[in-house]
Amino acid sequence: MDVIASSIIAAGYDPNPGFTGVLMGPPEPVKILRVKRWGLGSIRQVVSEILAAYKGRSRSIEIKSGDPLDPIRLCRKCTIIMLDEAGSDISQLGDRICGNTAFLLGGHTGFPGELYEDLRRASHVLVSLGPISLQTYQAILYTAWRRATLCGPSSRRE
Repeated sequence: MDVIASSIIAAGYDPNPGFTGVLMGPPEPVKILRVKRWGLGSIRQVVSEILAAYKGRSRSIEIKSGDPLDPIRLCRKCTIIMLDEAGSDISQLGDRICGNTAFLLGGHTGFPGELYEDLRRASHVLVSLGPISLQTYQAILYTAWRRATLCGPSSRRE
């Protein structure tokens, strides 16, 4: 839960934030988490909103059952960029990270094997942030910074 909470807070630093997360069980079946309203400033607030969302009582976060590939299916007009250590350096992408872009990031252990392959096939670009392994929230902050400095405040991210 702390990985998702930290990631939501980090995503809020993008000039045009958007966040859809996939919560993989067990013990729960797959859930899709989407931030509808921004302004959650602490991990405690985010976790409280996530718990409220499970009960259907959050105005900021929505959680529903789904498939791990649902966020990609919902983002039909996006450039889909998967962060992967084997990808091209993000600095080589230029303005391809601008516009309506969806970034796919795994948790601290990455994506499970079969899901990894499905996501890799669905991605338009594989991108590496460099040789140092980053926590998910750090990768989100770094991509937000890259986008803000290269694209300005008009870029959009899912």
